[in-house]
Amino acid sequence: MKGRFDHLKDFKKNSDGSYEYVGETYICDRSRKSFTVKTVSLSVAAFVCVIVCGVIPAKGMLNTFYVMLPLLLEIIFSAIVCYKTVRLSLASYPVRQYEYKKTVVPMPYYAVALAAFSAIRLVSYIVYLCLNAKSEMIFENESAYVILLLTLNSIIMITSIYIAISFGKSRWTLTGSQSEEKSDNK
Repeated sequence: MKGRFDHLKDFKKNSDGSYEYVGETYICDRSRKSFTVKTVSLSVAAFVCVIVCGVIPAKGMLNTFYVMLPLLLEIIFSAIVCYKTVRLSLASYPVRQYEYKKTVVPMPYYAVALAAFSAIRLVSYIVYLCLNAKSEMIFENESAYVILLLTLNSIIMITSIYIAISFGKSRWTLTGSQSEEKSDNK
């Protein structure tokens, strides 16, 4: 039965008393630096765009549940995507199996969910604009906010789709266990 701390069995005590990872590791077919810089910068950009969308005082963003609910889910998923890409960039290389399973494997799903909720919010906001354009004079008073909101939402969708594609296209190769590599090098 696998538990939360199951990966600890992959650490063995050395002769000097310190612990060493002896489990399986993975390497990516892409350059580690360029891959992590791109994915981290895009995930941080998406997170910042989501936060900025949440504070824009455009009509409909403050009191419409069908616009606010997708925004809340966007905040959650953008934070998850941002956290996992940063976690992967800070992980040792080659990436240990437990880090690989928690970051690389689920990332395309989280990024697609972020893009989906962003698209839902975009459609919801357009529906709000269509239903309330005449009664609230939205386009006369707040056209800059509306344009900014729609632009940021498009950026969120594009970056999250790119992150999903980047993780989906990257090939991770199992390199074996650390103990096997050290015995081969001796």
